Amino acid sequence: ILLIGGGGSGGKSSGYGDYQPGGGGGGGVILSGTYAYTSGVQLDIVVGAGGAGFAASATRSIGNAGVASSIQVNGAGSTYIALARGGGAGGSGDASGTTQAGGNGANGGGGYASGGIDSPGMGYGVNGTEVAGFHGAGTWGTNYGGGAGGGAGANANEGAGGDGINTYSTWATATSTGDSGYYGGGGAGAKYTGSGTLSGGAGGGGDGSFVSSSNWQGAAGAANTGGGGGAGGGALGQGAAGAGGSGLVVIRYSGSARNSQGDSVVTTGGYTYHIYSSTGSATYTG
Repeated sequence: ILLIGGGGSGGKSSGYGDYQPGGGGGGGVILSGTYAYTSGVQLDIVVGAGGAGFAASATRSIGNAGVASSIQVNGAGSTYIALARGGGAGGSGDASGTTQAGGNGANGGGGYASGGIDSPGMGYGVNGTEVAGFHGAGTWGTNYGGGAGGGAGANANEGAGGDGINTYSTWATATSTGDSGYYGGGGAGAKYTGSGTLSGGAGGGGDGSFVSSSNWQGAAGAANTGGGGGAGGGALGQGAAGAGGSGLVVIRYSGSARNSQGDSVVTTGGYTYHIYSSTGSATYTG
């Protein structure tokens, strides 16, 4: 079972003189390991949403963390077969520069004062061992830059989002999901002046782009990748902050399809994949 948590959204500034906000952290990427499924047992699934972004008209705001994706036996309470945590929120723009820490999560969001960390980690599979994630970046350069969000495969590097992980590219290819085989890229940070684009991390991380004077636009993380959203910088009424990309749950077993449950079902290479891509709750009973 492959699980991707929702990505965190980018932070938002609303003042031309603000120290700039940070990008959202990528969602956790977890492969459960082999689970001995008993026929007829209902599995409850949650596909985590990405953290909500902010319109250009919004006031300065910390981003929103992504929502965890999970799978458990029906009625198991807080016991999960596997869980992938949501990405950390991007820090907000701020006139003082001292309170813009990125949020913690599966992978830390970016900030100005400091980047968030992976706390408690990206999640866990059937063995219950927490998988370590990566960190967001803090201030960088000479343009009051807000750091980028960490990805599921690497820490953020200044304003560029940390790359996600491509260990499960075979799953991505078989299911036509992910971003060129990657999941969980971090969102880009923002800067005060200058031009060009800061890249989100491989795995659906949202970019940040200079639009015009005092307008730094953050892009949303890509759907079903867990990519973090890009930060939105600039003056009030400009610079929208990108939402985090939604998560994903994929159940795989050998042989032909036993049923049609999930948003889509693919059989290829000797395996069947049940793909859950719509955010919220769902079930599987085989």
